Amino acid sequence: MNPIQRISEKSQALAILGLSNHANTDEIRKAYKALALEKHPDQATGSNAEFAEITNAYQFLRTNFELLGIPKAPTTTRRTATSRPQMQPTETQFSEDIIAECKACLPGNAEAYEHVSTILHRLGRKLTYFVPTSPANGTNEVVVPTGELVDTRHAHPQIVPVSAQDISAGTYEVPTDVCDDLFPGARSVTIRFVA
Repeated sequence: MNPIQRISEKSQALAILGLSNHANTDEIRKAYKALALEKHPDQATGSNAEFAEITNAYQFLRTNFELLGIPKAPTTTRRTATSRPQMQPTETQFSEDIIAECKACLPGNAEAYEHVSTILHRLGRKLTYFVPTSPANGTNEVVVPTGELVDTRHAHPQIVPVSAQDISAGTYEVPTDVCDDLFPGARSVTIRFVA
């Protein structure tokens, strides 16, 4: 097919679809879909001959988009759904009153169990309590204020038993069942020893 025939057939195919010679690929697809629906033989206004003519015009254009010099549809930036705001980490240094309330929960020999959280790092519902002491061998009893997600006006100190064998690199992941009982609303709780 020579260039003149190509231009002529392009113009005829575009006219069948009701488009100008400057239509882009997206406009051609949309016009074909609309006309194919309207002129389909199953529709009251449609016929086999009209449907075949529309389909042949579209097939010719589609298979020769580049050869016919039909421009691609301009790329538009898709509007993405508004992203959720990202949680910013917060760090809370517990007041002396809260630390004193937590220390009051320690068993009789407070010197042996001086594991009281002094800082809380929070990212959404993920809590990390920092304890400024080293874990001892055996079971460590760590006192943490658990009210951060429920009632920030009260400490709600709780003793969390932590076995030394469950501590990895100074970090203890509170099991899910304990987390659900002691830290209502928290997704995960970590205790980090930072002596």
